[in-house]
Amino acid sequence: MLAAKEQHIHEVYQLAHDPEYHEIAKLAAIPLLKIYPVRANKQQASTLEHLLKAAIRHGDKDKLLALITEKLSLKSLDIAQRVYWLATGLVVAPEQYADIVRKDVSGNVARINYLSAFLYSGFHSRQPGFPLPPSTIGLIVELLAPRCSPHWPEHEEGWVTQAMNEGDYVRSLLKRLSENPDAESAQVIEHLLSLPQLNTWHETLRTARQTQQISR
Repeated sequence: MLAAKEQHIHEVYQLAHDPEYHEIAKLAAIPLLKIYPVRANKQQASTLEHLLKAAIRHGDKDKLLALITEKLSLKSLDIAQRVYWLATGLVVAPEQYADIVRKDVSGNVARINYLSAFLYSGFHSRQPGFPLPPSTIGLIVELLAPRCSPHWPEHEEGWVTQAMNEGDYVRSLLKRLSENPDAESAQVIEHLLSLPQLNTWHETLRTARQTQQISR
């Protein structure tokens, strides 16, 4: 079905998001990722996303890391696939992939869009966010916060925009930092406060700093 470029594969969403599919995801996610076509169409992006998230949550970490390295070595990967594999590396091995993601994604709107879409499914999602160390949270905030606001626009009607979703995601990340009493979280908050491109977030960051100081 992957080779035939089916736009939707039945039950692939459940592999990533349904606890009842844990054992199936453990067995199937990485083998399916190995045969995922390099030249997939755009409509298949959600299939890759769900398979990667299933592998993150249920797959063998060493096998997944080896596959990430293999896939990222392919020069024929399109932008969406490359960013999704980089995002997977960032989640699974943040120390190894943080600098690579920063170099590959910073300043590129399309790549940041894909990174954002992979990491955050929207406020309606029942799936908890990926566990991330403070330094990685800081990197994601640096990339996303300049593109969004701490507050939704007043009297906004119609669709929820990507900027609104990103604002929600950044707030949730800062909440994580504020609730983490470790010194690294304090250092990340101070670093973010020093960045002029995050001026609109400074009030939220100061509140996070105050909460984090109390929690120590």
